[in-house]
Amino acid sequence: MRAQPRVEFEVDVQLDGDGVQLTGRTADLSPGGAFVVIDQLLPIGERVDLSMRLPGVRGVCRIPSIVRWSRVDRGVGLQFESLRPIEVWAINRIVRSAARSA
Repeated sequence: MRAQPRVEFEVDVQLDGDGVQLTGRTADLSPGGAFVVIDQLLPIGERVDLSMRLPGVRGVCRIPSIVRWSRVDRGVGLQFESLRPIEVWAINRIVRSAARSA
């Protein structure tokens, strides 16, 4: 069972890692991480920066993350390593809003 609620949330993203730069799209989001649809396998444990826009936050958020799972036919599961307070606020707002409309 997940410790944190995960909600559907789609936004274009960029992943920057060790010599890799990929574009994709989130499928879901939680305060602890995100599922990103990409068509390339990334090694589990690889550190990447997830760049995306969040509602209510000016500019692009660049979130240090770690690959927790990767499937070539689906995408990658990312765990956020650190979030700025404004990003925590924005993600919690997205999760609460989705819970109210469910």
